[in-house]
Amino acid sequence: MRALNNLCLFFLVTTLSFFCCKKTPEQNLAQFNQEFFAKYVPEFPASQLMTKKDIPVHEQEYFDEASGKLQLLHDLNRNGIPEYIICGFSPVMLQRNEKGPYFLTIFEQTESGIKRLYLQKLLVAPVSLSFSKNPDRNGVMVSFAFYSDYAAEIYFEGNEYHLEKLF
Repeated sequence: MRALNNLCLFFLVTTLSFFCCKKTPEQNLAQFNQEFFAKYVPEFPASQLMTKKDIPVHEQEYFDEASGKLQLLHDLNRNGIPEYIICGFSPVMLQRNEKGPYFLTIFEQTESGIKRLYLQKLLVAPVSLSFSKNPDRNGVMVSFAFYSDYAAEIYFEGNEYHLEKLF
């Protein structure tokens, strides 16, 4: 009987620890799915998170070599809460040949839930995100071609996000 009680206690503690563990922001990065985008990015029908296979074919070969990323975690607004900076697209808009099927969006986890802070429609598929090397501001580089200057920088200044073209 005591062995059964210990076994039940073990399963109870294991189950509770599984459900009580909060995911870290890094663990949440991969959790963006179509349901999430339908709720938080309704402007782009059936949108989804971009992956290596969604960037132009001629750029895919450089993705791994250049340590490409299409989602980042970074505290751009310096409020102590890292933002999720995410590249996505709408396959529906691509199929219809609509202008600007790609997007860059920024979310933040707040006490009351997820909050969308920024959304930018993109005409060209981004191929990678990286931390800016600009010492004057805390930004993120959005590259549209590997090993080129075809990029933009997103940063927070004057209580708002800015996207500055660099090409």
